[in-house]
Amino acid sequence: MAHSILKTEGKAGYGTAFGWSGLGVLGFLLGASILPAVAQSPSTEPAVSITGGPTVTEGADATFTLTANPAPAADITVKVHLDDKPGFFAVPWVPDLDREIPDGYPESFHYLRWYSPAKVTIGTGGTASFTVATVDDSFAELHGAIDATVQAGDGYSVGSPSSASVTVKDNDSPDIPDKVTLSTRGSSTITEGIGTALVIRPSTRAQVSVPAKVKITRTGDFMATAHGDHNWPTFSDEYRNYQDCLQGDGTGKGACTDDLHLGALSADSIIYNIGTWNDGVDEPDGTLTAVVEYEKTGETVTSNSVTLSIRDNDPTVVSLVRTGTVSTVAFTVTLSRAL
Repeated sequence: MAHSILKTEGKAGYGTAFGWSGLGVLGFLLGASILPAVAQSPSTEPAVSITGGPTVTEGADATFTLTANPAPAADITVKVHLDDKPGFFAVPWVPDLDREIPDGYPESFHYLRWYSPAKVTIGTGGTASFTVATVDDSFAELHGAIDATVQAGDGYSVGSPSSASVTVKDNDSPDIPDKVTLSTRGSSTITEGIGTALVIRPSTRAQVSVPAKVKITRTGDFMATAHGDHNWPTFSDEYRNYQDCLQGDGTGKGACTDDLHLGALSADSIIYNIGTWNDGVDEPDGTLTAVVEYEKTGETVTSNSVTLSIRDNDPTVVSLVRTGTVSTVAFTVTLSRAL
């Protein structure tokens, strides 16, 4: 892995592909340019733009090119701010700096931001290229990018484009779990109006975001939905379809499907909340059955299923009516609903 922060073509930079050059490190640590810019008149002051090179895979160098127009009469030193997303910089910690490693940060994480802006020298040829090293780690993550932005400085103006990005692709296989275990938080029997939750626990923590689906089948009409939420117009079509599916009596309906992610760097388990209405309507008790599904190597992985029993808490009205003649008396008992 290269240990330079950046490398420039044809100039003494802040390091080489194989280590730190003494002059480069000294100049870098002091925040000074290696070669001072010569003052130029406003009419000849070059505008400096930047372009990014091709996409790279983590572990390879990202290349950027600075162009000064017109070419300067003497060397100019250009300040460039560097950033990355999510985190591909291969930046060693420099112990000579009078700084301590922040708590909780590994030594190779995002330290280029401590040194930014970097300084790149453009000669009288009008262009200069520099590279930023990336680290080939063993951790699966989303693809990212190295961003570079020209900052204002002496002897030049900021041209257009003033920023560029180089895409960095991850080369590690996602740690997709072999299975997911589903359970309920608390009792498996609840009364309408009470909320509960499903606990979704992957066998291993997913290192990248793994799309998954919660599939719910049910009987009865107990589900709390988001139809009255003031954010309803902003919800996705998929989520609104899921909420529509939860309305009304679920007996005989198909599964209602909601999207979720076995998220990157999430906790060991995911809590999926379930809400019910205390509706004031006498009705039969209901059930809710849920499973989780996701894809791994082209195959559908399905969790175990869990079932919640939902109890109605509204009174059933009993009517008693006398019928018959004077000599024969009969009573008819009527319930407000079928049991």
